[in-house]
Amino acid sequence: MSPWADPWLALAGGVAVAGAAMGAGRELLRRLDFGGSMEPQERWALSLVAGAAVLSLAILALAALKTGTDALVAGLLILVAAGWAGWRPQPPEKVGPVSAIERVLLVATGLTVVVYALAAMAPIEDADGFRYHLGFPWLYLHAGGMAPLPTDFYAAFPQAMEMLYLPALRIGGFAAANILHLSFFVATALLLWTRGRVSGASEAGAAAALAFCASPVAGVTAASASVDVALAAALFATYHCAARWRDEGGSGWLVLSAIAAGFACGIKYTGCVALAILALMLAKKARAGAVLLAASVAALWIAPWLIRNWTWYGNPVLPFLNAWFPNPHLLPASEQEWVDHLRHYNGVVRRWPYVWEVMMRGVRTEGLLGPVFLLLPAGLLALVRPWARWLWLAGALACLPWIWGNPLARFAVPALPFLALTVCSGLGWIRGLAATAAVVHAALCFPPVIGIWNKQQGVALTRIPWSAWREPGPEVWRRTIPSFAVYEWININLPGDARILDFEAQYRLFTTRHLDNYYASEAASGAAALLERAADPSTWPSHECQIAQPPPEARRLKLRQRGEDAWHPWTLFGIDIPGASAVSAHARPNPWTAHRAIDRDPATYWSSREPMRCCMEFEMTFDSPALGPLTVVTNPAQRGDWEAATSTDGTWWSPLENGTCELVDRQDFPPFATREVRRRGWTHVLAGPRWPWREAALADPGAWGLRVAFRHGDLVLFAIATGADGVPPRR
Repeated sequence: MSPWADPWLALAGGVAVAGAAMGAGRELLRRLDFGGSMEPQERWALSLVAGAAVLSLAILALAALKTGTDALVAGLLILVAAGWAGWRPQPPEKVGPVSAIERVLLVATGLTVVVYALAAMAPIEDADGFRYHLGFPWLYLHAGGMAPLPTDFYAAFPQAMEMLYLPALRIGGFAAANILHLSFFVATALLLWTRGRVSGASEAGAAAALAFCASPVAGVTAASASVDVALAAALFATYHCAARWRDEGGSGWLVLSAIAAGFACGIKYTGCVALAILALMLAKKARAGAVLLAASVAALWIAPWLIRNWTWYGNPVLPFLNAWFPNPHLLPASEQEWVDHLRHYNGVVRRWPYVWEVMMRGVRTEGLLGPVFLLLPAGLLALVRPWARWLWLAGALACLPWIWGNPLARFAVPALPFLALTVCSGLGWIRGLAATAAVVHAALCFPPVIGIWNKQQGVALTRIPWSAWREPGPEVWRRTIPSFAVYEWININLPGDARILDFEAQYRLFTTRHLDNYYASEAASGAAALLERAADPSTWPSHECQIAQPPPEARRLKLRQRGEDAWHPWTLFGIDIPGASAVSAHARPNPWTAHRAIDRDPATYWSSREPMRCCMEFEMTFDSPALGPLTVVTNPAQRGDWEAATSTDGTWWSPLENGTCELVDRQDFPPFATREVRRRGWTHVLAGPRWPWREAALADPGAWGLRVAFRHGDLVLFAIATGADGVPPRR
């Protein structure tokens, strides 16, 4: 298998999976029996969304059972055949008149979709797609099914869209997944148009479809194997079907809305706002039976991911709520650090300049929404219409993950359909005004034009890729992605069981070897911290403190922190009790690595993983009387500001007197650190120039127990030496 396939095969793969979803969706809609109440474009769009939800669930079952790649694709083809063969012609669907303005808007929307379809076929760089949206399905394909990946919390995210990418990747490579994602782009546009038509604002609906599709960030996202446009389709389908249920009744619309809401939750954690939208639309009208029906249907798509995470990782919503669900894979402090990083990504501050940045500039937000969304206040004019009030409320809910979470423009994509329809509905009081605004917006955001007025070159398509899709992917990636050559070398020269601690892009799609994100688990971040520590002598285990000899009957020792430090965690490299060996250890916080402080290895250590504060505790049990004073080994950053106490059974504690502390020579720490990284399972380390430890290691790799295996430009792949290669053995 290769992530690159012939462009026509890629197109066939994307269309095949989308066709399978639509086949399943058409059969579902037939069984729900909507009669002639649906418009044709509405039926196509909802067939894709609902069918994708059903198909994703089926593929999840096949992948969880590890049926193998070929069985998975065979099952997909069976679902395609069953879906379309079982479809029966529907009753004649009433199509209302389509005005000339609507036709112009729809043609413009179609042209925009064609441009982004060409981009979807082109082998451009897609960081998140290559890293995990396609990277994890690529691993599943080679493993024959799903498996836990505790060294990367991104693998714990819901993966409803990634399940659809599995067969697309198998058939047509990365571009097939792009095409599949683009199909949700079209479905969202059709739903926007339909919502306008059923609400008596046809022109506003068609204008909103064009405004959404012409938005640079929506188009670029749709043309990549991301999940945000699919989430936008699921969120808007939740609102649209619930609104139809409020207007017309019938359990079919409620079931469709619940399916879309559950699918949204399965696509992304932020999709949980779909449940809030559904609850909002059910308010004051739904009876207990309707609420129970909706909750039961949505749970079918939510429960599998919660159960998977609870079983594999001990936290149903990893990487969140780790304080509620303690686990060794991610600590609350690490979670908070990651969340804070996301909320202030690229140093973005949500003040008035941010509005211009995200709407028109798009550099720090890595994408822009486009000028029509500057007219959002005009949407207030639509509030005189009752249906628009529900639209505003649903749109506000859809915006919450973007406003409170990551400020990048891509995270606004799920809310864009609501915002686009809100703006166009407000402008719709004057005939032609919404259409004019949408056309001007589309013209300014058209690929050749946007590069004229937006010189900053934010993440946007600045030219039409007429022929880029014909160029072989590997040739493009060698030229545009520095790490691609490294992964090619890895595929040829490293054994299949090699594990690389990757400090760079972690483009899993390009290699079948195991890449680990350096910060996405306690295990990986601990290994990364060892390398960083090896380059900083102030953090070496060179600070030894003496504590008075415990009484003969003592069998437990407790250290309690008294100091505070907003920047450094509490770190213990070792506790030596002469004549006795430690039996067990426990710490608060981070109890999972407490044993590393009693293994008598200078490279291993326990860290609180939180800033040092009063009353943190470390407790150990030993098996025989101590024959002399205790020695506590830490680093110079620690001031020895703790109190020690002993006990026979953990009930009554007697204080011990702290002695003196001294610095010892630990110049041999770097090779011990790299050896510990090797012992924890990593065979290689890949790093670029922004890591200070890399420069220290390059200056004398042998002294670090490393060997330069491959170098390409600024990237260096280190092989970690084994004991036979000169690394000191474990003490």
